[in-house]
Amino acid sequence: EMTIENCTIYGNTAIGGVGGGVRIAGSSVIAVLHNSILRGNSPDQYPTNRTDVAFDCNIEGELTDNTRIIDVDPMFVDEANGDYRLLAGSPSIDAGNTSRFSSEAVPEDLDGNPRVVNFEDSAKTGLALLGLFVDHGAYEFQPEDSPACIADLNNDGVLNFFDVSVFLSAFSAGCP
Repeated sequence: EMTIENCTIYGNTAIGGVGGGVRIAGSSVIAVLHNSILRGNSPDQYPTNRTDVAFDCNIEGELTDNTRIIDVDPMFVDEANGDYRLLAGSPSIDAGNTSRFSSEAVPEDLDGNPRVVNFEDSAKTGLALLGLFVDHGAYEFQPEDSPACIADLNNDGVLNFFDVSVFLSAFSAGCP
């Protein structure tokens, strides 16, 4: 089994008739998709009719009877020129399943931005872990004027023990 998480697969064409987005070689191979976007691929996005292979994704025209699969325009910044970042208002913002994502393994998106950024104006249709949501696709939406997380005390883009350490050091030094 192969797992594909937080990927954007767009505009590919398969020679041979199947699998423009994801092509499976062999009947025993399974590719499971999470928090991904598959659109504009030809002749299809994913060559299967199984309902246990894709979860929390935006997939064009197929697999819509799966778990939390949507088939709507993800609203890319400029798909014609290969900019697959999400625009404000995209239905793929905060629509993924945060429990299927590891901030320790992949703390950043493809641009090097923090992977989990809650956008207050989104519909938040995904599944949260600790109140945090992840987007579909390879890029996490970064609001232009979004304030930095005030709990990220060492400004590394990740909430972890090091932030607690900075707090304890400041507290013990009498910092208000």
